[in-house]
Amino acid sequence: MPEHRIQPRPVNLEALDDVLRAQLGEDYAGTSVSPDEIIVHFKTFISPAHQALIEQLIANHDPASLSQRQQAALQRQQRLQNARDNYEHLVDLDAFAGATALIRNLAESVHLLALEIDELRTIDN
Repeated sequence: MPEHRIQPRPVNLEALDDVLRAQLGEDYAGTSVSPDEIIVHFKTFISPAHQALIEQLIANHDPASLSQRQQAALQRQQRLQNARDNYEHLVDLDAFAGATALIRNLAESVHLLALEIDELRTIDN
């Protein structure tokens, strides 16, 4: 498998892979990183134009950038955290004033799970 090797630098491998895949097309097979180098793998021949493009894309790569999948996961995590932060105001523990602490905790846990499931359903749609 043909490959192009580059001096190591900090990268977000998943985000870099998204960029390389979009720019290099079907001949691009993937990227791997070791402490000594970044290796861009190709299915077929690597042209000098591809080599120059790879060098440019990696030089311009921001390691803080996120892939689409990472962005979606971060947004999902933030929405769930926001929902969790608001849960404490939604549980009426006074309704369980006469119950034992175990029953109050169980009621709160069930309520929180129901709210989180509901939030997950809205995120996935």
